[in-house]
Amino acid sequence: MRILTVFYSLEGNCRALAEVVREAVGGEVEALRPEREIPHQGFRRFLIGGKMALFGQSCPNHPLTANIANYDLIFVGTPVWAWHMSPPVLRFLTETDWTGRKVALYDMHGGGPASGTLKAMRKLVETRGGQVVSAADFRDLREKDPAATRQRAADWAREAVSLTG
Repeated sequence: MRILTVFYSLEGNCRALAEVVREAVGGEVEALRPEREIPHQGFRRFLIGGKMALFGQSCPNHPLTANIANYDLIFVGTPVWAWHMSPPVLRFLTETDWTGRKVALYDMHGGGPASGTLKAMRKLVETRGGQVVSAADFRDLREKDPAATRQRAADWAREAVSLTG
């Protein structure tokens, strides 16, 4: 099975989880790279990134090197910002033709109740012809028990692969 994991990560958490997925089920990993970088530090990251997420604004990304048509399963991961997916992931999900693609979605957040992020991601994939085989919500790897989160992510990735048939 050919597997691709696509993610956006500002602070490294979604990148770390993408690597957990790769270690568990193999495949390739590719980061979304906005054409105009979102600030990594200070108040500007909240002002710019959080505001964009809250108001459903996306941002242009550099093209992926991978062609999703060459993969049987695509994992897509995003941090949760202001209870929404990140702008780079919003653009990726919106601009991609998911027809016939099987997709597994994940989000990462610092805590609190689960947001509607996965539901919104699912809707974007399914309205563009894709099939979401699994979706999972994870807490920030710096929170409480990172080893348990990593194990749960690995188990989830293996289950998602098994659901693709």
